[in-house]
Parts: sequence; C-alpha cells; structure tokens
Amino acid sequence: MKNIVFIICLMIGFGTSSQANSFRNGLISREHTKQLLDKEIQRHLFFPLMQKMEAATVVTVVLSVQADGSLKIINTSSANDEAKAFVVNRLQTIVLDKTEVTACEVFHYTFRFKRQA
Repeated sequence: MKNIVFIICLMIGFGTSSQANSFRNGLISREHTKQLLDKEIQRHLFFPLMQKMEAATVVTVVLSVQADGSLKIINTSSANDEAKAFVVNRLQTIVLDKTEVTACEVFHYTFRFKRQA
C-alpha cells in the first residue's frame, strides 16, 4: 500500500513539474528578448578601428523586434551621419531566433563610441 501511494505521489510530482516547465518555456518575456538582443549587439557592434570618427560619438536608436526575429529601426539620431549609418548597417545584420523573442517590442539604445588611448 505504501508503494502504491509513493508511486502515485511520484507521478503527480513529475506531472506537475513537467507542466510547469512547459508553461514557463511557452512564455517569452520582454526581459529575455532584451537579453538576447544585448548579446547580439555586443557581438556585432563595436568601435570601427579603421574609421575616422570624432573622439566621442553618440548614436541613439529606437528599434523593434519583428515576428521573424529581424530588427526594424524606427528612429536614429546622431550628429555624425557616418556613425549613424554604421550603427544602422550593423543592426540590420542581426537576426534573433524567432522562437525565443517577443515580437513588436520596442527598445531604446544609446551607443557611445570613444577612442581608447
């Protein structure tokens, strides 16, 4: 009798834990999308060493993640057009895994490029 009760409790425990994991994996949060986007930006966007930019250049970008994982740039602003074009070109190469992102989320980024001594 104790074995049967133990087996039933074990089955209920495994059943609820697997449902909890599938429920958790089914919901993709804005924070998770932001983390993935931050990781890809760090991989793709860096100071262009061969470019002749001003000592400190700031580019502000507003973008959204599309359903297919691509980025749609909504707005950019910078005093340096060359830096703005560089950032836009690099961001357009980023494609996130569409199964791991929340579509139509809007993110704001400010990129500061400074030459290191």
